[in-house]
Amino acid sequence: MVGLVIGAGFFAELYPLLRKRVLARGPFPAVTVPEFLKLNLWMVIILTEAFMMGVLILPEYLGL
Repeated sequence: MVGLVIGAGFFAELYPLLRKRVLARGPFPAVTVPEFLKLNLWMVIILTEAFMMGVLILPEYLGL
C-alpha cells in the first residue's frame, strides 16, 4: 500500500512536466503489445507466461 501511495505522489508531481513535454506532441496511437511485436495474441500470451515462469523458478535454482 505504501508503494501505491508513493507512486501516485510521484505521478502527481511529474504530471505537469509530462503534460508539457510528452503529451503536447499530439495524439498517440493505441497500439497493443501483439501489434507492436507483430505477433499473434496467443504467442504473446505463451511467451509472457514462459518468461514469468522463468523469473519465478530461477531464484529456486539459485537457492535464493
